[in-house]
Amino acid sequence: MNKKVVVIGGGYGGLRAVEYLSKSRDIDITLIDKNPYHYLQTEAYGYIAGRFDMHDVAVDLKEWCAGFEKKVEYINEKATS
Repeated sequence: MNKKVVVIGGGYGGLRAVEYLSKSRDIDITLIDKNPYHYLQTEAYGYIAGRFDMHDVAVDLKEWCAGFEKKVEYINEKATS
């Protein structure tokens, strides 16, 4: 039986945690975030300057989670407790 891990927040730390945990075959991962995207704040100035499109500075979390070899569930909700 797999361990279940819930990652709350799709910020930089949450995404790195999912990437790291996804390497373990005995862990089921769920990512919860109130936003459907991760905003790449470090790339914002490139967008403002016209060097990037919006899809270059925002990561769709549902698509991102679906891209892993193993299943990573994404829930678009605000964690309240």
